[in-house]
Amino acid sequence: GTLWLYFVVNFLGSLTHYLFLSILVADSLGFLIFRKHLPRGFFLKWVLFCLTVGLVLVPQLIIPYHFWVYQDSIIPPLIDFWERFLLAFFSFGLGESVYPLFWPAVVPAVLLFGFPFIWGVRHSFTSRENFFVLLRLSIPLSIWLFMVSTRPRYVIYSAPFFLLLVALGIQRLPVRSYGKGLILLLLLFLEGFSIFN
Repeated sequence: GTLWLYFVVNFLGSLTHYLFLSILVADSLGFLIFRKHLPRGFFLKWVLFCLTVGLVLVPQLIIPYHFWVYQDSIIPPLIDFWERFLLAFFSFGLGESVYPLFWPAVVPAVLLFGFPFIWGVRHSFTSRENFFVLLRLSIPLSIWLFMVSTRPRYVIYSAPFFLLLVALGIQRLPVRSYGKGLILLLLLFLEGFSIFN
């Protein structure tokens, strides 16, 4: 039952936007890495599922060429990679309603999201579940880097995985429980500021 629910959720997600397929790419990579730990017959079911999604979404998979061409090259400049990563993480944390140079909100957000996120990435290699979260964030972002559009809304479905890594980082921080609670409260305050700004 859980497996079919997983298939249905991924199928519906794929119908929303073709870039959601990058989640399937991330999961496929994870399943390939941990194939020895999968239930018998799972990988075959997964391949059939991906083929089914591909056949249903053929019209969306025929993506106009201009979506990927970047100034006569398919490879963006190196500086654009960093700009996009920063833009994506800024949007995942504070959304798009906060002015990037409004330092009273941006500086605390960089510290409160940044350190737990880095700590979460470090500990994402400690279990298969956490590693899948890292894949579901990094693969869509990596694919988005080669698109002409710089709007992070194309990868907004990866925001929950960013927040999960932040939560993992907070959980694993070497501080007392009240310190973790204080960090969480400050993050909730920043999120509220973003929503009602």
